[in-house]
Amino acid sequence: LCSPLHSLICLLVVFVVLVSICACVGEMESNTDCGEMAQPSGSKKRGHLRSCFLLVLVLETLLPCAEGSTSSSICSLVQMGADRQANHEMSGAVLETWGRDALFFAGDSSDEAPYDSFGTFLDAKGEAVADLLHGCQWLLLVPKLSTYISLSSLHLAVAAAAQLPISQRLTTARQSPCLIKADLLKSCHERGEHFRDCLATACPSLSGVPPSEGQPEHITVEGSIVRNGWAGLATRDPGKCVLAVLEVQGWVHMHQIHDSLADVSGDCRSLLLPHSRSLEGPICFVVPILPPPSATSADLESLVGFVEAAVASWASPTSDATDEGGGFSSSNSSGTLFLLPHPDQSPAGLHAKMLSTGALVEHLPIIVESQFTPSEGIDVVFRAMHVWARALELAQEAGPSCKWVAKVDVTTYCNRDMLKQRLGCLDASDDFFLGATTAAYSAGLDPYMFPSEKSATILSRGYFRRARVWARSCAAQFVKEDPPPGAEGFFDDYAFALCLSDLGGVEASNYADIDSSFIMSDRPDQTIQDFWTHPDTVKQCLLTVARLPSPEAMVAVHKKVEWSMWHQSIPCIGETQQGFYSMTDQFGNKKPYYDERIRLAMYYCKSGEMLELERELSARLDGVDPRSGLGSLKEAPSSIPPSADNLKPERRPLCIFVPSSARKRHFVEAAEAAWRTWGTADTFFVSTTKLSPVLDNNTLVLDLDIDTDYAHLPVRTFRLFEALGSREEWVDRCDWYMKADADSFLNIPLILERLKCFNPDELWFLGVPQVAHSSGGSMTRFASGGAGYFLSRAVLPKVAAWAPFCLLQLLQHTGGTGMEDVSFAGCLWKWGRVGVVSYVDETEVITSEASHNRTRVKEEIAPDELPPMPPCSFVVHSVEATEMDLVKRNVKMAESRAFGVGSKPQCLPDAERLRAGHATLMAPEEGVPNAAVEEHQWLIYNDREFAALMACRDAHAAS
Repeated sequence: LCSPLHSLICLLVVFVVLVSICACVGEMESNTDCGEMAQPSGSKKRGHLRSCFLLVLVLETLLPCAEGSTSSSICSLVQMGADRQANHEMSGAVLETWGRDALFFAGDSSDEAPYDSFGTFLDAKGEAVADLLHGCQWLLLVPKLSTYISLSSLHLAVAAAAQLPISQRLTTARQSPCLIKADLLKSCHERGEHFRDCLATACPSLSGVPPSEGQPEHITVEGSIVRNGWAGLATRDPGKCVLAVLEVQGWVHMHQIHDSLADVSGDCRSLLLPHSRSLEGPICFVVPILPPPSATSADLESLVGFVEAAVASWASPTSDATDEGGGFSSSNSSGTLFLLPHPDQSPAGLHAKMLSTGALVEHLPIIVESQFTPSEGIDVVFRAMHVWARALELAQEAGPSCKWVAKVDVTTYCNRDMLKQRLGCLDASDDFFLGATTAAYSAGLDPYMFPSEKSATILSRGYFRRARVWARSCAAQFVKEDPPPGAEGFFDDYAFALCLSDLGGVEASNYADIDSSFIMSDRPDQTIQDFWTHPDTVKQCLLTVARLPSPEAMVAVHKKVEWSMWHQSIPCIGETQQGFYSMTDQFGNKKPYYDERIRLAMYYCKSGEMLELERELSARLDGVDPRSGLGSLKEAPSSIPPSADNLKPERRPLCIFVPSSARKRHFVEAAEAAWRTWGTADTFFVSTTKLSPVLDNNTLVLDLDIDTDYAHLPVRTFRLFEALGSREEWVDRCDWYMKADADSFLNIPLILERLKCFNPDELWFLGVPQVAHSSGGSMTRFASGGAGYFLSRAVLPKVAAWAPFCLLQLLQHTGGTGMEDVSFAGCLWKWGRVGVVSYVDETEVITSEASHNRTRVKEEIAPDELPPMPPCSFVVHSVEATEMDLVKRNVKMAESRAFGVGSKPQCLPDAERLRAGHATLMAPEEGVPNAAVEEHQWLIYNDREFAALMACRDAHAAS
């Protein structure tokens, strides 16, 4: 990290050290021989030895400094903006932190051409540039003053790379810092060339000039760049390398970032090693960008806009290309390749515009005009064959990492995570030709199925070599004919499918449900409308969305799909995967919806533990009627509030069961916080093992329990209630059985008081009702699992009888995944017509982000401040373990303010709200599928619960 002056000092010190050592050794040789050096006699000899050892230590310390000064010296040039005050503050922060030797200049580069001002500045300096570059191996161009550079990490990375390309861009962002070899600029200066032209040569993809033949293109190290300043760095794994932090907000954050990166973060030495540009899987996406040579500038801007949107969303260069060591990746390896025409057959400026996006770009071979007629149809067919031949060639070159090739239209959004999950169920070494199939009809011929051009067309690795040969053969042999009217948009996909069919006998197959996995329309506005009306929770299940109207729409779709993924237990299983389905067209042609190989592969695409459980349940339940024995349906008694006379003395009023796990420390911490703040002697933490000494006395270890991940929570819930309702030690031992989450705060006194409104001898399923929508239009009313739900002692044995059947069905349909609360509510409704009942109104629970913000329940509230919370809060969800004490304090403060310190809260059902709820019908909006179905319409309070709650209120009022 030494400057040239430091290097000179280092060399002088080394010279003095060497002379001193020689004198030292000479002196020692005159007084003793080699055998006596280990134990010299006399203080003079001991002093010589100490001096020698100290000098050697100094030498070892300074040599790396001298070596570093000649191996990876980096000089920094930082562009300032137009705000003088901000320039003063931020340049001072840069000088005081990472850039003590940085040189600043005022530039006016645009976002489109961020490096133009650098060339202009260097040209204006003229001969002084030689002094600027003296001692520099690299020049670091920093277009934004709001950038922090970890120079120590960058030096390590540069020094570790034996040979680097002429430029090194740190990220695909247009305002990215860029390293340029100083020798290149020095040689430009010696030749009298303009530095602006030199920069165009050094950073071809930034300047819009294609690289010359044989010249290595720039590479990026996106994985080592932190965006969003201090906020982005604070959430980053401290073990990962950081080269730069972008978008730093102010000089204070610049210092905070510098202090946090005082030590080199992570191993940065392998980041800048040259890589070859290649595809990397497991799914290698190919996006043809094939405008005609006559395409207008507006046409190109539209295409490039979609490419930028794709790179910013689903086709990010680092989405799939991550290494095993730390997750860092060069954009030279990418899961998505954009295929352009040969440069000689491309519109002017296409190549440069594409490179500016940071996308991985390749070209088709040149198409000789004699190979096709001017007919548009022949051009489409011939080009389609070359696209696939080139794509498969690149996939084969990528090696075994490329398991699938998916051709995608540039206006299509791909949910690559869900595609990887779905294709992961299939063996890529087998032969698969997949897509969302559609049919083409020709006179006198059977309907021909081929993948829709609006979705991805997918080939497995088993077909790569043969399909490449077939595509080339078809390009040479296909009969030249124009596409039929109306077929122009899909004729290339149709032609390729026909090629595989003619030469290989290959048929396209469905691999996902057409309704729940794809949104496709020829009209882009219709596509985006269909997307927004698709249920939010299952947007994550969409594989593709096409055609989209604009790049902005693609980014919006990506953000919404990512947001949908917060709920990890959504089973992305379409209706067609839950039985034997077939397709029938308007002419009566019929065929199975799935190839049998695909149907079986998807069915068995589940964990081994779940498969074994499915086999065990299948054998145990064979021939058993769910509604026999304990599961039989009997008329429930009339609604009569329980009296003290019919309560057994040993029966507990409320038993609470909290599924827990020792797999992660924060699971145990959540359970401990729940026990500390609201736990009772009748609260049991259900686990497969002991959790902690604090919870030992209240940990319930059940032999039926399975410690699952979040997606398989329904399995735990069904097993829990099967055990509770079939074991003598639990049946009829509690009036109410509650399933609660450890990240919820429960106001136990209020809950116990409200439960007295309901008779536990009746079939009750109490909770906070919500509605779940499926992609097919069906709806389920369920009790929120986060808010907790209750079973009466009368219904528990029946649930225990139904639970194994519901679990078996879930395992058969989804492999055990699903929304736990939705699955449980559906089970009770299916076998017993027991629906969820609201025991509170919406003002008495705090279970949404809006209610958290409105009540400030998780914020510090001053003692003299009026808390904006309701006086009666039964449940708060979700709450971190570190927030639980604060939430409890705020809830109790609101009670004290309303009812007086030490007084019992009078939280009676509100008569006005009950009457309003009894008169309010909840129904889907018009236009929603099945909106008119009676089963999808509910009163907030039905007659039964309305009568129970009103009677309870009247009884309290009378007393």
